[in-house]
Amino acid sequence: RTWLDGLGMRTIEVQPRIRVRSQATLVPGHRSDLAQRLDTWRLRRGLRAPPGPGDPVLVATQPWQWPAVTAVPARSRVFDCADDWRALIPRRAHAFDAMYRQIALEADAVILASTYLASAFSAAPVTVVRNGASEELLRAPVTERPAELRMVYAGTLSERFDAPFISAVLGHLTDWTLDLFGECRYAGRGSTPDGELQRLLSAHPGRVTWHGPVGRERLSEALDRGRVLIAPHRAAQVVGQDSMKLYDYVARDRPIVSTPGALGERSTVEAASVV
Repeated sequence: RTWLDGLGMRTIEVQPRIRVRSQATLVPGHRSDLAQRLDTWRLRRGLRAPPGPGDPVLVATQPWQWPAVTAVPARSRVFDCADDWRALIPRRAHAFDAMYRQIALEADAVILASTYLASAFSAAPVTVVRNGASEELLRAPVTERPAELRMVYAGTLSERFDAPFISAVLGHLTDWTLDLFGECRYAGRGSTPDGELQRLLSAHPGRVTWHGPVGRERLSEALDRGRVLIAPHRAAQVVGQDSMKLYDYVARDRPIVSTPGALGERSTVEAASVV
């Protein structure tokens, strides 16, 4: 019923003159060429009804949304790219490359999270807007590092999170525990763990705790539990990103331990200087 209700596009005004439009999908547009065409038809129908007076500025955040965005009246069309979808879904990398080239030719503005992505949009002037630490994390008083040997990970749990590697680390560091904060977003699993994460949780009972999502207002408390904050990411799946997680970590004045590539384009020192 929730999915059926979602087929009608809903508009939420998140700030004055800024509206987010949400709609359930028939088939996620990233899965195949046919799925993209079907998703374009769905989104185009939903966007035909204007969200307010006058032609709006339309902002797409996923490349497969672009064909629908270009088909409806708008004052301008913007593509806001926070991830390199070629790295996240490598089997569709060729298709995403073609979408990037089309967007570069047609968009009135392209906003990127990192300079790495600029080469994919070489035909367009781009603006790089990096992530940063939230005011809540910067304002909250930093607590003293706990004596307990506890690692903390805060962020989305997906294929990017290298659970087998962390399981091996815990096998060597037998005095350490791990707290995981974040929602699961594994492909085809909804909000539930995949096999890798389930094996990590069962292999170290009492030492690995998954707390689920934590709100921004409680994130400083969650991060301050850790003696170290970790980013065990598979390097191939962090290409083109400017991880908000690292800004959050640095804001809490904790050591960061990461796998190679998890820091993306910058070192921890550079991240600290930005904060």
